[in-house]
Amino acid sequence: MHSAITVLVIVLCVFIAGLILNKYTLENFFDYSKFEIKEGEHRINKFYPKRDFGSLYSQKIPLKIHQTYFTTTLNTNMYQACMTIRHMNPEYDYYFYDDTDCKDYIANHFPKEYLKAYNSVIPGAYKADLFRYLVLYREGGVYMDCKSSTIKPLRDFIDTTSTFAVFRDRPIGAILNSFMACTPEHPILRIVIDMTIHNILNKQYGENSLDITGPQVLGRAFNKYINRLELTDITPGVYQSDLQVIGSFYVLGTGEKAFEALVDKSLQPLVSKNTSNYYNNPRRICYQTMWDKREVFNRTFYY
Repeated sequence: MHSAITVLVIVLCVFIAGLILNKYTLENFFDYSKFEIKEGEHRINKFYPKRDFGSLYSQKIPLKIHQTYFTTTLNTNMYQACMTIRHMNPEYDYYFYDDTDCKDYIANHFPKEYLKAYNSVIPGAYKADLFRYLVLYREGGVYMDCKSSTIKPLRDFIDTTSTFAVFRDRPIGAILNSFMACTPEHPILRIVIDMTIHNILNKQYGENSLDITGPQVLGRAFNKYINRLELTDITPGVYQSDLQVIGSFYVLGTGEKAFEALVDKSLQPLVSKNTSNYYNNPRRICYQTMWDKREVFNRTFYY
């Protein structure tokens, strides 16, 4: 009799615990109606506050998501990508910056040479590279390109003890900067900011188009911080206990069904890399072409 009562009590406890934990599952925070989006242009807010996720989840990296684009008016695919991130990660505050916001942020929080550097590169991708380093250095949190979207919640693959979390890129010694997560004032961000400012103000073109402001520079900064040669290959894993290289850039599928993703070490997709029509944007300046022609920098520096 006593054993039967004991078993019943255990079952009830497990059931109650399940109800409590279920309160924090994705399904209870994921508003599927938000994905019934009509074709056309959509205005995104510049701030969405986090929703109560309880005290069961915490991590060293601040629960902030940062995204930027030249305007707050987005096409359907890009807007849907941003909203997917927001609703899949309800424990995060969400911040969106247009071009004016980026310039104002740099002017208000950093030395004037930083705004000079920002205004001295022509490709928007290079401007966005510098801004993402600066906003993460000051605020901490997660930066993601607005053409990307989470396939799994961030809490599923950012370690709670990590102070820096990234993915490996294709060139040897490169780290993707389309997805970055870190604590405020992280020393790797300090190094990559200094390198980027130096490259721009001295009009240094580097080894490739990613070596002025992009993934090649970030990889150099990472290797420099852990006392390795700057172009050493960076494999997924944990470095110095709190530096997390989650996985790699990878192309899944073939032909028309192929899509670019950020995957973990077992090739499970975690983040989609691009929306379907991003590269058809007529305002998009191809930084690779400009790098090839040596036309990346303005002839005159502007403040």
